[in-house]
Amino acid sequence: MRCLLSFLIIAVGFVPFCQAQEIPFRAGEVLQYQLKWNVFTGGKILLTVQEDAYLEGERAFHLQAEAETEGMFHKFYPFRVKIESFVSRNDFLPLRYQYSSWAPDETRLEVTSFPRGQPQGKYHLDQDKKGNKRVKDEMFDVSDFFQDPLSVLYYIRTQELNVGEQIEIPLSVDRKNYKILVNVLRRTRIKAVGKTWNAFILEPKVSLGETPFKFASLWIWVSADAARIPLYFSSRAPLGVISGTLIKIGDD
Repeated sequence: MRCLLSFLIIAVGFVPFCQAQEIPFRAGEVLQYQLKWNVFTGGKILLTVQEDAYLEGERAFHLQAEAETEGMFHKFYPFRVKIESFVSRNDFLPLRYQYSSWAPDETRLEVTSFPRGQPQGKYHLDQDKKGNKRVKDEMFDVSDFFQDPLSVLYYIRTQELNVGEQIEIPLSVDRKNYKILVNVLRRTRIKAVGKTWNAFILEPKVSLGETPFKFASLWIWVSADAARIPLYFSSRAPLGVISGTLIKIGDD
């Protein structure tokens, strides 16, 4: 669940962010998704754009994802997670990434900071697993430009999408530097939130260091309009398919 939410909660060559680019989302945007494992309802995801925040005097987008299990999955293993990303309005560089999760046997808080002008990020962990507490601090190398597991989804929404093209995005996950290569496969139509949308189907692939890009088992349907809203995703799992469907668009 954690890996899936992080990956969700993406012309060959890196496409930098330009301050003049139109931002297709604003504070107050709320996107609610229903999660399914095969045909069974498994949980929900809420993506929210909060009011702007200020970190060390810099104005930042405050992006938030919340998810939890529901139904029989909640009975067997209740799980809740909250992810926050603070991204500079100037160049869309992440300034801080925070991951908090709650489960019957573990609570976990991870805070990753990316100090301006520094070649390294700072990682802090507070974990309580079955009563065993652990605290960890670590420094790690970062690229000149990158996204975190949540901001990458919003970064994609700022990009022009054309069938047959690819977008390469550096990604910082778990103190490692990856690259996501997003293929824009084709246009299609899909039903979500009571209407039929024109959409692009995106297929991300992931590379770590010198390891070649590998085909991912994730596909994302994004609206083919200026908002580029994620409408649906589908991912292969060991015992079937996990999918998420947009069921509500609203404002706070």
